[in-house]
Amino acid sequence: MDEELSARAIEEEDRILQAVEDVIDFWGFKGIHGRVWGMLYLATEPMTMDEIGERLDLSAGAVSMALKELRQIGVVARVKKRSDRKTHYIAETDFMKMITGILEDREKRIVNTATDRIRESADGLNKLSREAGGASKKELKQKVEKARKLELLGLSIFALIESVAKLRNVDSGALRDLSRLAGTLVETPERKLKRLTKKWKNDWNRLIS
Repeated sequence: MDEELSARAIEEEDRILQAVEDVIDFWGFKGIHGRVWGMLYLATEPMTMDEIGERLDLSAGAVSMALKELRQIGVVARVKKRSDRKTHYIAETDFMKMITGILEDREKRIVNTATDRIRESADGLNKLSREAGGASKKELKQKVEKARKLELLGLSIFALIESVAKLRNVDSGALRDLSRLAGTLVETPERKLKRLTKKWKNDWNRLIS
């Protein structure tokens, strides 16, 4: 590819990377995540950390952190090339798997952060209730009790998200085959998900009643 065509191709690639960055940013992740994943996706060969940094004009530290975080949510993988000792990276190309991983990570982070904030405020209210007296003490204790219920709700939602994520990785057919071979009833992911959802709804209704 001659110099002019290469420059024009880079311009078009940059537009794509910006679009991916905008989507990733909307989902609550850092823009660099979108640019790095987009670069790896567009690449025709696995890329090293140095190559990614040079192409995107990013420091080695920034690229290293972005790759680590992208690997944690399952949208980037490390690979080895026989001809090169350096670690290379490729993008996950199963879009449904990628989107599921991103959304699960985002949901867990949002719920976890909110639960931590509620817990801290509940602790603060509890401390104030010990200092207060009379009607104020009673009112503050009621607020603490309600805050604790919200905290429990957050923990329940987090557990439900994790349970659903684990169930997606289970082969329902394999479980049913194992059930027939063992002659016992094995709870399938579909049944377990239905049971967990029903239990969560019952717990929630009990909390707010």
